[in-house]
Amino acid sequence: MVENNVIAVIEDRRLKWFGQVKRMKNGRIPKMLLEWAAEGRRRRGTPREQWIDGVRRSLSRWDLTEEDGENRDFWRRKISLVKDNYFFVEKS
Repeated sequence: MVENNVIAVIEDRRLKWFGQVKRMKNGRIPKMLLEWAAEGRRRRGTPREQWIDGVRRSLSRWDLTEEDGENRDFWRRKISLVKDNYFFVEKS
């Protein structure tokens, strides 16, 4: 049960920060870093998970899109449901 609480808090805060960054103006450093893609190739082996991979997984779990983060009122309503309803959703 404690594990679910921790996961719910992490997912809630991750999505809140993502929405905040999506609404930032284009010249802001966090927004530039979010949209930045590294050039070149990774080393051999299993690719490391990036922060945005976790965000996209959370978005799909809660039936959200990246564009939803640009509408603050809608985003806040949906994200408030994440922590409240986390225990009733099966993890994939």
